[in-house]
Amino acid sequence: MEVRRCGNKFAFQPVYARRSLCYLMCDQPDAALRDAMQAQCVYPDWSIIFYMQAVALSKLDMHKDAADMLNEAAILEEKKRGGRAS
Repeated sequence: MEVRRCGNKFAFQPVYARRSLCYLMCDQPDAALRDAMQAQCVYPDWSIIFYMQAVALSKLDMHKDAADMLNEAAILEEKKRGGRAS
């Protein structure tokens, strides 16, 4: 399992993302957003994290921010595909 540094902390790749998903499933969007943001710090180009942030923001009634996160995820995915249309 890969370990990366984020600020003063070390993080395993999927830990924050998985815990964020667990918080979402337990209807704890604040905690889910916090962990998704930590995961983004560790892996800023991982589009799934933006989707998870969008769900958490939506549950917190922050719909404009959620839409922005969805757009960011779409941009990242487009970059990964090399700009090709699907």
